[in-house]
Amino acid sequence: MKRLLYPITEEVFIQNVKIHFNNINEGFSRFKHDMLEGKTEGELIEYMFNAYDDNGFDNFYIDLYLNRIDEANEDKFISMLCDDDKKTYEAIKKEYDTSTIYYKIDKSLIPFITRLNTREILFITIYLTKFPKTIWGNYDMKFPVFYK
Repeated sequence: MKRLLYPITEEVFIQNVKIHFNNINEGFSRFKHDMLEGKTEGELIEYMFNAYDDNGFDNFYIDLYLNRIDEANEDKFISMLCDDDKKTYEAIKKEYDTSTIYYKIDKSLIPFITRLNTREILFITIYLTKFPKTIWGNYDMKFPVFYK
């Protein structure tokens, strides 16, 4: 079975991702930015697929905070997922590395991570490094995009 998540250390993340910050206000003050908005969930999934294709596996990073879902909240989290995402969650849960929040991902996870964002289930930031930009979201289906 192929892997879906490829954990990376914070050191590797910082070395490779130049557009990162700890809070949204820091991003607005340090980087140029636009807003990705006016798209449906399906259009955003397509946008992320294109970003993945343009940047490639080695230049597409995410932060994924599954380690913040404790046993008490996991049932609630799962109840918010569609059937496909429940299956995906069960698959990635088996390979999730709690020592990091930073990952490279298999392209097949794009719909899952996008829906977590668009449905406001879990906040995920996407970091692109070949054509550098960071996509931070979701704020009422608006996604700030930061670049140099």
